[in-house]
Amino acid sequence: MSLVIVIFGASGSGKSTLMELLMQSGKQYSLHFKGTDRPPRQLDGIEIRCVDRIESSEYDYIYQSYGFHYGIQRSQIDSAIAENLHHFIICNNLEVIRALKRDYPSRVRVIFLDFDAPRETLHAIQIARKIHDDEIKLRLVKTEALYKIFLHERELFDDVLYNRYGDKPEELQLKIERILEHLDRTITARSSSALKRLDQLTKEIHTRLPASQDAHL
Repeated sequence: MSLVIVIFGASGSGKSTLMELLMQSGKQYSLHFKGTDRPPRQLDGIEIRCVDRIESSEYDYIYQSYGFHYGIQRSQIDSAIAENLHHFIICNNLEVIRALKRDYPSRVRVIFLDFDAPRETLHAIQIARKIHDDEIKLRLVKTEALYKIFLHERELFDDVLYNRYGDKPEELQLKIERILEHLDRTITARSSSALKRLDQLTKEIHTRLPASQDAHL
């Protein structure tokens, strides 16, 4: 069965890099092209399509991030399903993810993409993307917010993809392909390896969050 695979992860974690690897792999995958009304950037991911406006007449799932609107289309998802292709969507918005799970209950899987790079490295990645300082600060804060979302909404996630600092991009592709091998099963029956990765990330997040924040989780 073809799946709708949502990749959830912080800015700079490797989401767009992963999509490029999968689309260039020669295998039959489908990528969701998201619309956004923000200005284009020099290093935009291949999934981004900048448009003048995000209209409800054109997009079925609309959300905001950093003051800009993003849109996801059911037509792209339905087309991938009709062609029996695994369809990848990059999205960190909980409301949209829940809506996708409601509309495609047997197909949607959510993978947390975790990048364990030092904070300084994440900061450098944002600078290379020509992102303004104020937004960089917001993105670094949001990284911690995404960790807390994982801890509070763990049942929403089906697996964890680890992007280890220093690994080659090809290793990331191999990891996601191994995960795909067992994702085509009922959501209530996660594999033992998936449960192990979910447990591992829970422990790692507790060590990464500031003690004052961790105490309130």
